[in-house]
Order: sequence, then structure tokens, then C-alpha cells
Amino acid sequence: MTNTSPVFQAKRLDTSLDVLRALAHPLRFQLMTFIRDRGSVSVQEIYQTLGLEQSHTSQQLSVLRRNDLVLATRDGKHVNYEVVLERYDRVMAAVENFLGEPAMA
Repeated sequence: MTNTSPVFQAKRLDTSLDVLRALAHPLRFQLMTFIRDRGSVSVQEIYQTLGLEQSHTSQQLSVLRRNDLVLATRDGKHVNYEVVLERYDRVMAAVENFLGEPAMA
């Protein structure tokens, strides 16, 4: 039996809104696409390739991490990021389903 209480539904809606807000930001969507296309990438490669400030890049990656859209792994002094593909794919499929057309990828 699924939990359909108003409190449970409100929490799910809040989580959904947070994830969609994270992806709706143009720079964060660009970061997701960049990381997804490369599989795994270091923070340094991200901000150097995209011409971003390191602090701004880290802030935006933090939002994506909090929403479980990217996974960070430490390799010595470097932090590498990869997209949580299952979650990303589920979000994009839900958006496509809602809109009735393919979401931007």
C-alpha cells in the first residue's frame, strides 16, 4: 500500500520542485550535460573547460549534489563528478511525459 497522506505528498512535491529547480538553472543544466557527456570529470576540468570561476562552479555542483543529480568522488586532491544517470533519466522522462514532447537533453 502506498502512503498517500497529505504530509507525504507535500514532501514528495517539495523534493520534485527542488530537483526541477536545480535543472532549470541554465548553468546547472550545462554542467549536467557536460558531466554526462564525459562520464566522469574533475572540478578543475569543468571550470577550466567552461571558463567558469572555481567558486561559482563548486556552488552550482553543490546544488546538484544536494538533489542527488551528481555524485562526487575524491581521488587524492581532486574531486570527480558523474551524473546519477538513473535519477537524471527518470526526471527527464517525467518531464517528457508531462509535456508530451522530448525534454531538452
